[in-house]
Amino acid sequence: MGTVRKITTGFVVQTFDDTGEPINQEFVAGDQVEWLDDDENIIEEVDPVPYLPFNMIQPNLEDDLVALCEDNEVMVDAIKEYFNNR
Repeated sequence: MGTVRKITTGFVVQTFDDTGEPINQEFVAGDQVEWLDDDENIIEEVDPVPYLPFNMIQPNLEDDLVALCEDNEVMVDAIKEYFNNR
C-alpha cells in the first residue's frame, strides 16, 4: 500500500487582540476520522498509529503578505510601510 491520509474533522479556535490582529490559533480535533488511500478510497481498518499533535503555524500576516508579493518590490515596500505605520 502507498501513503495513507488521515482526515480529522474538528474546529479552529482563533484569538485576536483588541486591534483585530490575529495572535493565536489552535485546532480542536473531533471524534470523526476518515482514512484514505492514494486513490481517495476510504480505508475501513488501519493499524494503530502514534498520536500526532495538531500543531498549527501561528499567523504572521506581514511575512505572509511579503512572501506572496516577493517578486513585486513596490508591493513589498507598500506592505512594510503599512505595518510600520500601524
